[in-house]
Amino acid sequence: MSDFADELIHLKNTGSWSGGGTPSKANASYWEGGDIPWVSPKDMKTFEISDSQDKITPQAIADSPVRLVPAGSILMVVRSGILAHTFPVAIAKTDVTLNQDMKAIIPREGIVPKFLAYQLISQSTEILTNCTKTGTTVSSVETKLLQSLPVWIPDATKQEEIVAELDKQLSRLDETISTLQGIQLKLKQARTSILKAAVEGRLVETEAELSKRQGRSFESGNKLLGRTLEKRELQHHADSSKEQRSRRYKTPINPDPQSVDALKLPQGWTLASVQQASSGDRYSLCIGPFGSNLKVSDYQESGVPLVFVRNIRAESFSLEDATFVTPEKAAELSAHTARPGDIMITKMGDPPGDSAIYPQGLPEAVITADVIKMHVAPTLSTRYILYALRSPLLRRQILFQTKGVAQKKVSLERFEKIAIPLPPFAEQERIAEEVDRRFSVLDQVDTTVNASLRRCGQLRQAVLKRAFGG
Repeated sequence: MSDFADELIHLKNTGSWSGGGTPSKANASYWEGGDIPWVSPKDMKTFEISDSQDKITPQAIADSPVRLVPAGSILMVVRSGILAHTFPVAIAKTDVTLNQDMKAIIPREGIVPKFLAYQLISQSTEILTNCTKTGTTVSSVETKLLQSLPVWIPDATKQEEIVAELDKQLSRLDETISTLQGIQLKLKQARTSILKAAVEGRLVETEAELSKRQGRSFESGNKLLGRTLEKRELQHHADSSKEQRSRRYKTPINPDPQSVDALKLPQGWTLASVQQASSGDRYSLCIGPFGSNLKVSDYQESGVPLVFVRNIRAESFSLEDATFVTPEKAAELSAHTARPGDIMITKMGDPPGDSAIYPQGLPEAVITADVIKMHVAPTLSTRYILYALRSPLLRRQILFQTKGVAQKKVSLERFEKIAIPLPPFAEQERIAEEVDRRFSVLDQVDTTVNASLRRCGQLRQAVLKRAFGG
């Protein structure tokens, strides 16, 4: 018989609580060959946890405060950026350990773990509103406030009945969500296939095929590249700046053909290095300032905007939540100026190489340390170069040039020699237009799928709210 009779109790009294920690990373014996799950917020993507990305050894448990949490425990994230919008809750399906950003409740007798976990999820909005710490750099939940949360605990039979009904209703939702996520994956694969075809000359009729059919000549990619480089050198010598004339003209490096050894270029195409495809103006290829040249203390609420890696990944070049520097500081960093139409590339990440165009209509900005700026030669199509950079062919090259263990980075020097398949200019324009057209169709489907996923999330919360609404 349960100790509880249909009542509200504080969450603190639903069982014993356990926290987590991190065994010393410097001690290999705590990590190498470990098979005990060490759960952190990055693992809390499913409702049932039976594994983790990182694992520790029994020695780590013996020598550190980290303790095993038994199967059936309720796991909660109490410190993470995700708490800005979500309170992750899960059930441990096996014995696990936790990192310091997690808490666990080991339910006392008479409490069904799933019942308590479902109830916590149903109250996630209230928990994030009422239990979140203020004044911290990373979102976190105050344990004492969380423990004071009232929860409804009927007798065990009633709990089991509610869990069974919730399992049935939520499993249908999960099937729908799984289908929608499958569509999202197919959309992503479709984008990759489009970009692959774009740089292999399979997306539109090639200029060689079109000119033959129309009985005319055309400028090949090789002649276009030669004209581009010739114009670049002439511009250097004709530049009115004494500083520019005083610098010896450096012929841009050729691409490494071995990096695309298996690629058979269509007729009329050639290879160009990233450096050859840039405009050749001073700082047309550059990275952001590093070290003390740009510090957090330089950040302002208005002025000249900064471009971060996060802007490139999301293509969210909005100035609503932007960070700025003063015009005087921007003048000091003029070598790192980004202008509308420039391509921004991430030089770090997992993996690096995300890219986006700095939008028209925005003011000049300053790129930050982990960003590469590329100003494309005016004889080439910027949008084609962007799509080439996003293609699997160039992403593989960037990955091959990536160095580092803790933080994967590609240097500007290695990035400059990456090979870009270069078609005639008219073909570049047609390819970019066709990619835009096909991506527009995929975007419409993606918008519909995202809206459906949001509705599924809302329906899940409505089902849980109804179950625990009294």
